[in-house]
Amino acid sequence: GFLSGSTDVAALYRAFLWRDGPAAALACSFRLLRSWRRVIETLRHGTGGAGKGAELLAMAVDPAARGRGAGTFLVEEFLSEIRRRRQNAAHVVVAGGNGTAVALYRRTGFEMVDRFELHAGTESLLMQWVSTNP
Repeated sequence: GFLSGSTDVAALYRAFLWRDGPAAALACSFRLLRSWRRVIETLRHGTGGAGKGAELLAMAVDPAARGRGAGTFLVEEFLSEIRRRRQNAAHVVVAGGNGTAVALYRRTGFEMVDRFELHAGTESLLMQWVSTNP
């Protein structure tokens, strides 16, 4: 499996746009033009300040390893890294219909704090984690 996160999503997006943006835009220009609304929605994400602390951006576990604790391990290691970086909060945005992910985040200490539509027509949940060990 893998997990990615960032302590500053806006800075991550800026770095990507400056370093890799032109090449990426050229390589997928037709898709960008066709999906421009989703591109703008995605670029706005991370600028509203709704979640506190670092953001867990993406996670995946190989289907053959599911149900064996790999997802829990990845999230717990992410939270350990957050603590090592002297941060006491993290958040994740997850699809409202993804019950497996929502249950995983709840088990690892995240609480649902908001419902919204990151992409039109799709419910998203903002889940927040705050360290109990300052």
